[in-house]
Amino acid sequence: MPARLRDIPLPTFAWIADVFVLPEHRGQGLAAWLMRTLLDHPDLQELRRIVLATWDAHGLYAGVGFGPLARPERWMERPGVRPFTHPRPARP
Repeated sequence: MPARLRDIPLPTFAWIADVFVLPEHRGQGLAAWLMRTLLDHPDLQELRRIVLATWDAHGLYAGVGFGPLARPERWMERPGVRPFTHPRPARP
């Protein structure tokens, strides 16, 4: 019997990625507003865990409730073929 939408459990995990504010708009509180708006969304209230990674915005994310991984020994990573270097080269 095929699964029906009601048979599929709701998600319990979310990963936030690629959040940025353009340089000319920084310093106006937009990143904090964006994160608060996202985290307050009704569809996300039943998640057990939301994670993200950041180079330099630890204070911003701590301000909306993020902290170090509770169980880092459970996490693994498989690096991509082309590892990310910061900053990315400009597109032509």
